Amino acid sequence: MVTNFEFHTKDISIEDLKNVDPLIDILSKPNKETKFLTPKLVVLLNVYNDDDRPKVNGRKIRKLVNYIRTKGISPIIATSGGYYISKDPKEIKKQIVSLIERASSINSCADGLLKYLVDNKL
Repeated sequence: MVTNFEFHTKDISIEDLKNVDPLIDILSKPNKETKFLTPKLVVLLNVYNDDDRPKVNGRKIRKLVNYIRTKGISPIIATSGGYYISKDPKEIKKQIVSLIERASSINSCADGLLKYLVDNKL
């Protein structure tokens, strides 16, 4: 869990994992020209639900994507235009760079806050 975001970052439930395969199925259909934004994925997973799976929201979609990526299950690519799955090594490597850049930006923010504490002797 992430401090200050415990509710949003708690571990994914076993029940929520029932949405992994359906999400991968949806994201496998398009290509980089046909992407799915989170609200569309929420609708698709909830409308085509046989009631065996829990309903999802945007937060759960992001948790599912994170789970799928961290477990190496499927190469989900995310852009400002939406999510899709790609088997193209160039696209996967570009996604890796994007994730590293975003992590670096977050680390820079933490460094700035630490600097503030030190500079102000707090």
